[in-house]
Amino acid sequence: MKIFNIALFMIMAPVLCYMQSNKNIVELKYLYTLVNGDNQNTKEYLFKKPTDVKIDGYNNIYVTEYHGSNIFKYTKDGQYLSTLGRVGNGPGEFNEIRTYDIFQNKIIVCGSANNLTEYSTDCKLLRTIPLSSDTYYMRQICNYTSNKYLIMKFRDNTAVENIFYIYDNKLEKQITSFGHPSIMFDTNSPIYQNERSALNILVLANGDVVIAKQYYDGKIYCYDHNNNWKHKVYSSNKEYRNYRILSPDEIGEERYNNLRRFYDNKTNKQIGILLRTLSVGLLRYENRYILNFVVQCNNSNLEAELGIEVYSIKCEYLGYYRINNTNIISKGIRTKVFCIDNDNCVLIHDNSPSGIPQIKKFKLNIDIK
Repeated sequence: MKIFNIALFMIMAPVLCYMQSNKNIVELKYLYTLVNGDNQNTKEYLFKKPTDVKIDGYNNIYVTEYHGSNIFKYTKDGQYLSTLGRVGNGPGEFNEIRTYDIFQNKIIVCGSANNLTEYSTDCKLLRTIPLSSDTYYMRQICNYTSNKYLIMKFRDNTAVENIFYIYDNKLEKQITSFGHPSIMFDTNSPIYQNERSALNILVLANGDVVIAKQYYDGKIYCYDHNNNWKHKVYSSNKEYRNYRILSPDEIGEERYNNLRRFYDNKTNKQIGILLRTLSVGLLRYENRYILNFVVQCNNSNLEAELGIEVYSIKCEYLGYYRINNTNIISKGIRTKVFCIDNDNCVLIHDNSPSGIPQIKKFKLNIDIK
């Protein structure tokens, strides 16, 4: 049964990032494109809009889609295995899977009702954790340490509380919180309500937490767990503009209507936003480097460049490397880098030339002298 959509030239050609010197290597090599296992032979049933991809300890792949109620499981080679979840309000049912993560051979899933459901990695339902009294909107959950969880959550229309919370291994007791919105955001910004929920989170091996705003402004934030969660801000030597407000007179009514729209709390009107720079993935490579994948949109035609900012594990900026092969990665503003597995392979959401969403797997090799 054929499950990969692989062109011969893709097999032969690696994706190379720009090298600042002959001694530095930052390389992505294309491996394959993943196809939805339930409908492998019909192009209309490829992924409609993948929202998240995770891997387990065996490098198996788990995929969710926008407004979806299922998690699709694949082997590390892309062979479809099973499906978790279904539409509904009962045990093991979801109207929408909002966030999930995998650790210690367990899958923790948060549905739209803020309920948490625990599965084994062979997709068996283990327990449901009711959170009906919790009035927060849960945005992300991830493994903090071997016996704790990190949850990103917030209340609607508030900027007075922390947004990161550490819970015990049973998800029953809140241990601490950190990350006040005023540290990273201009709470008076017209895009604040969207910006605050769009964060890339990376937990380091030492317990510190690194954050990059998806509406990227050239800064990463490192929270020190040994110092009362005080933060430090680290910047690259590149200048970024994360967005620009446009008007219909500037680009025309038709193109303006195709822009991403935001609600401006000050004027009570919708505004059109041109996203100039996005952080599309924050990963750790072999406990040596922090990788921030950045898409830069150069003009209102949405022509974009995809590159990698490389930081040391201590958040020291080491350089920027541009991905320059458009045949394999389209470099569109919709690109998303999801995760890295134990073999240093990354899974990336990108669109085909005809606009069909795809998940592609690449081998990553980095060596900065």
